[in-house]
Amino acid sequence: MNSLFYVLIFILLFLAELFYFRIADWCNIIDKPNERSSHTSVVLRGGGIIFLVGIWMWSVFFGFSYPWFLAGLTLVTGVSFVDDIRSLPDSIRLVVQFSAAGLVFYQLDILHWNLWWVVLLALIVYVGITNVYNFMDGINGITAGYSLAVLVPLMLLNGTGEFVEPALIVVTLLSVLVFCFFNFRPKGKAKCFAGDVGSIGIAFIILFVLGRVIVETRDVTYLLLLVVYGVDACLTIMHRIILRENLGEAHRKHVYQLMANELRIGHVKVTMFYTMLQLAVSLIFIYVVPDTAVAHWMYLAVVVVVLTLGYLVFMKKYYYLHGEYLALILKKNEDMFLDKRLLDDLLKKAAESSRLRVNYDLRNSSADTSQRMLNALAVGTDVPIHQHVNTAETVICLHGRLEEIIYEELEEFVPDSTSYIVDMTRKKSFKEVTRYLLAPTEGKYGMQIPAGVWHTVCVIEPSVIFEAKDGAYVG
Repeated sequence: MNSLFYVLIFILLFLAELFYFRIADWCNIIDKPNERSSHTSVVLRGGGIIFLVGIWMWSVFFGFSYPWFLAGLTLVTGVSFVDDIRSLPDSIRLVVQFSAAGLVFYQLDILHWNLWWVVLLALIVYVGITNVYNFMDGINGITAGYSLAVLVPLMLLNGTGEFVEPALIVVTLLSVLVFCFFNFRPKGKAKCFAGDVGSIGIAFIILFVLGRVIVETRDVTYLLLLVVYGVDACLTIMHRIILRENLGEAHRKHVYQLMANELRIGHVKVTMFYTMLQLAVSLIFIYVVPDTAVAHWMYLAVVVVVLTLGYLVFMKKYYYLHGEYLALILKKNEDMFLDKRLLDDLLKKAAESSRLRVNYDLRNSSADTSQRMLNALAVGTDVPIHQHVNTAETVICLHGRLEEIIYEELEEFVPDSTSYIVDMTRKKSFKEVTRYLLAPTEGKYGMQIPAGVWHTVCVIEPSVIFEAKDGAYVG
């Protein structure tokens, strides 16, 4: 095939990815960070749909040589794309994944029901590896980089045996390179994430090609082309089972996640480590290890043992960092609740304070320009008469009893008077207008103080109030 034709396909794939970004942006298909994420900003999700687009493009240009494979890939990526937008039950996703794998097995001509137990085991392995690929998609570039480390050896193997049409692998490589351009970047700079549609999709493509190799050679040790992911994922799953964790919940316990998050190694460096390690293992397998069954199995065993020992040594040395991270998350989650424990702690601090009151900031960060706080007040605290010129104030009493006292400022300053409140510092005189009792036990929970109104509080019993105002605090 003329190389210029592949250049044309690459350009079309690039344009297709940009077109998808427009759709994703318009439909708000995004990935929001959470406490388990390795990213901190909102990123477009589903950019890995380009892998499906690449296979369809290959089919259109080169003929529909593998229609059942194409149908299975379209089915599983379609459902995965829906799952990226709106989470689907695990049962639906698994049924679709097994159905799609069945279509691929039909294409591979290995649905021999006289060996049903072998077929069933192979289906479980196929779907399992697909989901492992999805589990490992957690930092920028790792899905695309690792896929290149698998596809290149497959292309080299295909050059000697032509297990699949060569153009299929080439076009898949081109789609991965397009995705790399937008995703294989330092933390915080990725234009898009693969999403389940991408990680599940590329796994199905790779496993189809790898399945052709295994069927033709009758050598399952070629699964070694996925051994780095396999060892990390399997040992992490075993670790989580030992910890009695829910395997369906998100986590950050993979080696690559600890490297990127706890050890602060850049995403690009971690991805390159996984990519080059898998590529080295595969190339040694292809070009150095003798082409005999015994040599293949021995090499596989040695690689698995070495990677397992490396995993165990790494975890023993660095897993405590993840434990510290989890403890911090737990503390933050506890601090999110405005419970009795928190209020009691604030009241204790207020009683010990020289001002007989303490504030508890509820803002998300210093960049948060609102004013939201808890104010714990002990009996006898002196809150000066004050006003908020540009904002109303919401006051809600969570605990205790106090009075909100509303004042009117006199037009003239009266320094000597028993009828008015005198503020000598500001040269102002105030007349009390009314008092509002706030006591949650009596059903009097709070009030709204309009902007510009002068007010203070009189604490009857130790109290905690919630205060909210617009705008950043100005001292």
